[in-house]
Order: sequence, then C-alpha cells, then structure tokens
Amino acid sequence: MSCEMSMERIHALLDGELPSAAASEVESHVRACPSCAAAYARFRSLRSALRSEALTFAPPAALLDRVRARVAAERRPGRQRALAPLLALAAALLLGVGIGRFLLPLSGELAAPLSAQPIVDAHVRALASGALTQVASSDQHTVKPWFAGKVPFSPGVKDLASEGFPLLGGRVESVSGAPAAVLVYGRARHVIEVFVQVVERGPVPARSSEIRGFHVVTWRQGDLAYSAVSDLNEVELNAFAARLAR
Repeated sequence: MSCEMSMERIHALLDGELPSAAASEVESHVRACPSCAAAYARFRSLRSALRSEALTFAPPAALLDRVRARVAAERRPGRQRALAPLLALAAALLLGVGIGRFLLPLSGELAAPLSAQPIVDAHVRALASGALTQVASSDQHTVKPWFAGKVPFSPGVKDLASEGFPLLGGRVESVSGAPAAVLVYGRARHVIEVFVQVVERGPVPARSSEIRGFHVVTWRQGDLAYSAVSDLNEVELNAFAARLAR
C-alpha cells in the first residue's frame, strides 16, 4: 500500500468504516511507515480532543425551570396566542443543546450538511478504487451526451482547462438512493468531483463544508443541485465552483 492511499484511508480507519481486510492492510502500513504512523497519531489525538467533555455545553440547571414557569404563566386564559412563540423558543433552545451535546461525540469533526456526507463517501470510494470515470474525455461535447439515458437530466458540463481545471470525464453514481451524474476535473495533482442531482424539494443554499479533510461546495442551478468535493483547499475549490456555475 502506498503512503498516498494510506492517508486517504486513515480517517475511515479511525471511524471504523473499513472492511476488516482493508483495515488490516492500513494498520500494517501504518506500523511500518513512520510518516503515516505520525499522521495516524495526530488524527487520533485530534479526535480524542474534539470528543472531550470540555467541548460540550451543559445548560444551567435553572434554565428548564424558568421555561416551565413562563409556560405555566402563559397558559392563563387569553394568553394562549403568546404561548406559541415561547414554546418554539424553548424547543429551539433544547434542540440546540441536544445537538451540541451529541454531535461532537459521534463525530470527531465539525458538523456539515447531512447531504454532504454520502457525497464524500462516494468520492472516497472512487478514489480508493481508482474507478473515477466511465467516460474518460477532456471534450465537454463527448462527456455531456454520454449521460443521455443514464440519468434523468442533462448536467451542465464545461471545459475549464484554460482556467487550470481540466475536464477528465464522468460517471454515474447512486447517492442516497438517487442517480447522480459525476463530473471529474483535475487541478494539479488533485481530483475534483462534481455530483449533480435533481432537487426534489426545498431550496439549496450555496454553502461550503468540510468532512474528513475534504471540502464540499454546494449550489443550485434551476432544478439541479451541484456539489463539488475535493481535498483541494477551500479557496481554490470555491474558485472552481464559481467558474463552473457562471
């Protein structure tokens, strides 16, 4: 196993996401490679630090009592209309506390939009397998029509080679049970994948997140949601997304 492949899988090893055979292979490499062993130790220490109780917030014991007392007071006749916003505020407070208490212990990383996680998982699987493209071409007029009949929409495909992001090809993935067109671009020695899916409902605000060392930038064009994922730094990935979206 190469150091590059080991580094890609160390986070998955720490999260218990690797099959036993793959986990054993990574562990063997880490034991034999000083640089990967040092990286593994750093990530494990960071994970432990992020799960520390010092990073969780416990609300004051009197908070719930104050909320209950205020609710009881608002239940007097004629005050029911004022009760609704108060209950909403109380629910938001308790929900925020719950998320703050349980999210960090479950994940050694900062929270990210839930939809970004399966996209990162699919990206990591493709990197590990080496099967990044089903159609390999730098010609947008070859890649775009290739998706016809394979996904129920037509993704926007651009050749950005002149701007430092050459098109490498594309493939089709199933993400959270829905078909996704995946556009594959390059940037120096980095790979950028753009997952395109139909938006079923609700808005898709432009946003950036980071999961397991990968940056994800999501935006919407018409009824399609685009999510660019890469280990490229956030500034360059956002620049790429802006060029693809314009």
